[in-house]
Amino acid sequence: MKVLVIVFKYFSSSLAPYSLKFSFRTALRSTHIVTAENILNQMQFIVELRDGLLYANFSTVTAFPVVPFELNDDRWYTVHIKNAYKRISVELYVDDFLVKSYLVDEKKNMGIFWTRFGKDRDVNFRGCLRDVEINDEAIDLINSRRSIAIKEGCHRERQCSPNPCQNNGMCVDEWDAFVCDCIRPFLPPYCIQKLSEVTLGHDNISSRIEFTTNIDANLVKFDTDISLL
Repeated sequence: MKVLVIVFKYFSSSLAPYSLKFSFRTALRSTHIVTAENILNQMQFIVELRDGLLYANFSTVTAFPVVPFELNDDRWYTVHIKNAYKRISVELYVDDFLVKSYLVDEKKNMGIFWTRFGKDRDVNFRGCLRDVEINDEAIDLINSRRSIAIKEGCHRERQCSPNPCQNNGMCVDEWDAFVCDCIRPFLPPYCIQKLSEVTLGHDNISSRIEFTTNIDANLVKFDTDISLL
């Protein structure tokens, strides 16, 4: 699994216009796509997917979904962000057709210095980018000196066809890997193995289950999931 990171440095004064246009393709439901910061490393906007919906988050505006439908369907989508004369707009294109234009309720010139695609803290982008333009200048993603762990082209195999998950488990395509969402009592990774079900207190007999862990509690992190009928 590769982590895609592309960083571009474009200085503009607080009064200069800024525009970013790019196309992306992914199957991940939640992923960071791009962040832009000013010269003081203060976030000006973030574009990301949350549960398949495209969100735009500006520094003083609550994050909002650009459109009400999911964009993690392995198709190409184009985003265009423009900032000029203290006006900020977000546009979404599908197959070169404008499907949404949104005027952000924030009047400022952002003065973008850094534009960063890919990894943001612990969130990685897995998918494809193309046709990146900053201030109407086409960006060579492959030859950028600030590109890390990217691969030329956009080729992949669908992860859930055929479905690798057994016993009616649902396959979640994560671009270059898959995760099985298993129905109880079956367990990941393939929903084949399962935990035994037991009865306590049968015929009014006192029952008990006890577990002992001989490890420093500060080093242990665990999650207990118990279903009762």
